[in-house]
Amino acid sequence: MTVLGDKVELTLSVFRDTAIKEDTKAAIRTLGLVGGKYVELAGGSPNAPLLKPGGVLIGHESMKLEDLTRTALDVIARLKKIAINLDRVLGDPAMAKSLKSIIQNLQETTANIKVMTSNKDDVAQGLKSLPDILKKLDESSTNLKAITEKTDKLIGENRENIDIMIENFKDMSKNLKETSDDVKINPWKVLRKP
Repeated sequence: MTVLGDKVELTLSVFRDTAIKEDTKAAIRTLGLVGGKYVELAGGSPNAPLLKPGGVLIGHESMKLEDLTRTALDVIARLKKIAINLDRVLGDPAMAKSLKSIIQNLQETTANIKVMTSNKDDVAQGLKSLPDILKKLDESSTNLKAITEKTDKLIGENRENIDIMIENFKDMSKNLKETSDDVKINPWKVLRKP
């Protein structure tokens, strides 16, 4: 193993009959949540030529749990500002109550993410709560759509802006669900490289 700045160069020995294609993807992974490191070789299309002895594969960086958390916190802060502005504009107590419910669900989600990232030993337990978090996000999305429909009636000229906001929220919810599904399948992606 050779360390080159923030990169690592590894020389691997494999059995002669191991078929490694030139387009195989290499990555340093962690066994379990806090286990030892290993090199994962994945992919390689059937028609790609075999890698010659001494050939080089370029590795891929894993996703960091801290990046996911930071992005989620930024989204929550932006949604909270939007909710406060809508409450000021609308002045409808029923809508304000619904928005507060959405914000509360998002704050609970953020608290769950903070717990997950505060101690890597607790990450496995935290991953089990992701379906509940996603369910709350889906409920929040449904509530936000209902608010938008009421807002359309009250504020005709702002309808287009509110529709854009709803689509962005759906996209964020979908992205968070896809990310959590990927983390469930590949939990090593949430660990920081050494």
